[in-house]
Amino acid sequence: MLIFILEIAGGIYAAVKKDDVLKSLKTNFQRLMTTSYGQTENNKANEGYTNSIDWFQENVKCCGSTGPNSWKNTTWTNTNRDKAVNGSDYQLFPKSCCKSGDCNMGNGFPVTSNDNIFMDGCVTESEQFLNDHMKELVGVGVGIAFIQIIGIVFAILLCKKIGVESV
Repeated sequence: MLIFILEIAGGIYAAVKKDDVLKSLKTNFQRLMTTSYGQTENNKANEGYTNSIDWFQENVKCCGSTGPNSWKNTTWTNTNRDKAVNGSDYQLFPKSCCKSGDCNMGNGFPVTSNDNIFMDGCVTESEQFLNDHMKELVGVGVGIAFIQIIGIVFAILLCKKIGVESV
């Protein structure tokens, strides 16, 4: 029963504090991009963050927290720039930002519109996804709550049938 109440409270909190949740998503996504992406040498956590960001960008069809230019001051991009020879092109953002092929070579920011780059940021795309699918998300939540309530009712009936007095 306590878990059920906490789930309802969490759902209400997320709905009421949607703007704070999105702000936190943007801050943490950017933090992971800046400090952890691609820094996988002897670091399983960063490897997981890198794989997660790549998966998210490929599947949500987005790039960076606010767009390709949000990769500008990341450790990953700075490392690529430092490896470039005499101002030659280098990877500005991961290949997971590309719609197909290798679209991420350049010699600096800002990145302007390109047909082969996901130009929308992942936070914007996440917000759009939530807005587009809010009815489905609420429906799934209500369905799960209904199943849990039925489980609670059956548990009470079973206890009464067995003869437990203090239910």
